[in-house]
Amino acid sequence: MTTVPKTIIFDLGKVIVGFDHMTFCRNASHFCEVSPAAVYDRLFLSGLVSRFDDGTLSGEAFFKAACADLGMRADIDLFARLWSDIFTLTSGIEQLLIDVKQRLRIVCLSNTNPWHFSWCREHFKILDSFDAFILSYKEGCCKPDLEIYRRALAKSQAPPEQCLFIDDSAENVAAARQLAMQGLVFSSVDALEKDLRERGCLQHAA
Repeated sequence: MTTVPKTIIFDLGKVIVGFDHMTFCRNASHFCEVSPAAVYDRLFLSGLVSRFDDGTLSGEAFFKAACADLGMRADIDLFARLWSDIFTLTSGIEQLLIDVKQRLRIVCLSNTNPWHFSWCREHFKILDSFDAFILSYKEGCCKPDLEIYRRALAKSQAPPEQCLFIDDSAENVAAARQLAMQGLVFSSVDALEKDLRERGCLQHAA
């Protein structure tokens, strides 16, 4: 029998918020002589974004490197806005988080960078409900590195067996399970709500 969780650790991107990196790539291409597909290749496939997410690069350093690689004509404020205006709140997730928070501690564990996280905090006030955040750019490591899960557990206020980790990536969920956490691959809000009720994280519908 599955232990009823005391803490739920949520991924941010593709769980709480949706995003489309190609939105940035299309918008950025208007300020350089590079196609959207090439923008993606030069920033994301090169590893540049990964170094921003793990804190190796500051925002200013990332901006300078990205503009140099793209030949992009933009100031840092415009670039940061284009970079961050790619998110939407997942439909139905806000009420589910409100319901979960009535019974359990909720923590956010995300591979992200300071510009994306600041944008999400500003635009999606449901994030104020979270008890703690473990963010890759602050921790200096990214999922599925086990170290970042250990740091999430340190803020969970529950033993691993009573922590449920939710992520859209099966690889990231598998890593959490290596540390004896419960794990769930996110597919939809409806499926998540059903699973949480079955695990005793939500009140059963009347």
